[in-house]
Amino acid sequence: MSKKIAEYVNFIFRNAPNTREAMELKEEIENNVSDKYDKLVAGGLDEEQAFSKAIASIGNIDELLDELKRSVAQESSAVKEFPAAESENRQKKGACHKICVNGIS
Repeated sequence: MSKKIAEYVNFIFRNAPNTREAMELKEEIENNVSDKYDKLVAGGLDEEQAFSKAIASIGNIDELLDELKRSVAQESSAVKEFPAAESENRQKKGACHKICVNGIS
């Protein structure tokens, strides 16, 4: 049944960004669902009922996935700004190097 749980969790994360945070969340959800399933089976439910209840316990994760996507978009935006800032820093370092090596003219 753990394979079926993993397949379901993979399915709901199919559009998640490929980030460390998304992978950690996916792993946490899969572990929680597996634990819930095991407890339900130990409590007397048959495997299919336990699977259905464990999966239902996930609830709607659309908001979590949307937040992960927004986070990636913000990071991507910050990375796009980085090259311009890096170029400016190189120019300043070059000017400082010129002053230090050649002295102030």
